[in-house]
Amino acid sequence: MAMEENMDTMHEGDFDKKWMGLWEEHVAWTRLTIISLVDIKDATETIATENRLLRNTKDMAEVCRMFYGEQAATKFDELMTEHLTTAAELVQAAVAEDNTKEDDAEKRWYKNADEIAATLNRLNPNWEEKEMKNMLYDHLRLTKEETMARITKDYTKDISTYDEIEKQARMMADGFSHGIIMQFPEKFEMKKKHFWQRI
Repeated sequence: MAMEENMDTMHEGDFDKKWMGLWEEHVAWTRLTIISLVDIKDATETIATENRLLRNTKDMAEVCRMFYGEQAATKFDELMTEHLTTAAELVQAAVAEDNTKEDDAEKRWYKNADEIAATLNRLNPNWEEKEMKNMLYDHLRLTKEETMARITKDYTKDISTYDEIEKQARMMADGFSHGIIMQFPEKFEMKKKHFWQRI
C-alpha cells in the first residue's frame, strides 16, 4: 500500500502521541455521550456531545489519509462512525429496557468491529485481523459494562471500568501507531522492533 506523497518525515514518539491523543479523546467523549444519554437526557446537550464525539472519527481518518489515501480514509471514517452511532443505539435501548433493540444493536456493533478489523488488515498486514478484532471486542465489552454500570447507578463499577477502558485505549493507540511505523519505516526517525512490543 503506497503512502501519500508530500509528507514530511516525523518523529516516532510524536506519532505515538498523536494516536494516543485520538484514542483518549475517543473513550472520553464516548463516556460523556453515555452520561448524556443515561443521566442528563437533554436533547441539545446530547447532540452537541455526539457531534464532538463524531469529530474524533474524522480526525482518525485524516491520519489514515496521509498514509493510505482518500478512499481508505473515507471507508475508515464510515466504519468508525457506524461504530459510534450503533453504540448510541445500544445505550438508548438499554436505558429504555428494550431488550430486542439492544440485542439487535449489539449484534450490529460486533459485526461492524469485524468489518473494521478486516479493513485495517487489508490496509496494513501488521494489523493482524485476529489481534485487531480481539482489541475491538474488548473495547465493546468494556463500553457496554460502563454503560450498564451507569444505568444501574453502580458508580464504583462505572469508574473502575473506565479505568480499564483508558488502559485498553492506550493499547489500541500503540497498535495503530506501531503498525503504521512498521509499514512505513522510512517516514519515521526511529523503528519499532516489534508491532506488539510493550514498554
